Amino acid sequence: MHPDEYQTIMDYEDRIAALDYKLNQKRDVVERTWGHYKVLHKGDGYTVKELTILPGKSLSDQRHFKRDEHWLVIKGTLMVELQHEKHFGGKRYTVLLTDESLDQTRDLSYYIIPKETWHRPHNEGTEPVVVVETWLGNSSEDDIERRNV
Repeated sequence: MHPDEYQTIMDYEDRIAALDYKLNQKRDVVERTWGHYKVLHKGDGYTVKELTILPGKSLSDQRHFKRDEHWLVIKGTLMVELQHEKHFGGKRYTVLLTDESLDQTRDLSYYIIPKETWHRPHNEGTEPVVVVETWLGNSSEDDIERRNV
């Protein structure tokens, strides 16, 4: 192989590697009034997102019809209001999700929000709350119904 051909192949491979690195490293952050989120991974029948909810902010009161949501609080304390006609008899409950612990060990909070459950998470603290949210089911950002409380 001629040295010029070798250099051309290496330049081409370097450009592909750099483009692949940029595509894999770039995670678009979607800004919202309550903070932001980014999609970490999408697979067949599931999506993993990271949510950052700013102090004093809340998401809308919402429910979904094509997905269950699994939430893992990574940082901070999150209040979640829940209401499900079947599971809770139509009553509204508030659940506290937190990573704080008296033992100085990390106590991560995990919660499952079934399909069709009204839920409204809010951050009443002074620091941002970080949540890893996993959708189970074939769903999109359009699978949402909102209501005013």
